[in-house]
Amino acid sequence: MAPWPEVTYLLWDSTFTLLKKFRSDNPTFALTNANGSQLVRREFSKKKDGTEKVGYVNNIAKAYERTCKKIKWKPAKSLMLVRKTGSDTLKSNHQYTNYRQYYLGQAGLTLADRRYTASGYNDFDQSQLWLGNQFDQATDRK
Repeated sequence: MAPWPEVTYLLWDSTFTLLKKFRSDNPTFALTNANGSQLVRREFSKKKDGTEKVGYVNNIAKAYERTCKKIKWKPAKSLMLVRKTGSDTLKSNHQYTNYRQYYLGQAGLTLADRRYTASGYNDFDQSQLWLGNQFDQATDRK
């Protein structure tokens, strides 16, 4: 059993197509870097004084930076701000504003959020269909 929660997301058609095209052979991670490693990970190591050092490897951000440099393009937004755009768009719709934390992949913050709040997949899927339509990313899968 994985140490992280298992979630189900409705994907836009373009996202699903790309995921199938670039899916890795790794049994745990759908997407990996060219070496087959996790795209984002924390690494723990010991310093000389015996304390632990935590390193953070983000292959997604590095690839984005390398690509921008290669094509000589200065991005208007960092990847974090691109991700934030979807959350902000959901916030603008009162019907779907409560699904922002799920869109961002965050678990409920309180016990009530995690255990007692009914937020069915169908409602979340509808929020993703609406969001996709805001960015011209339709899906014909329900």
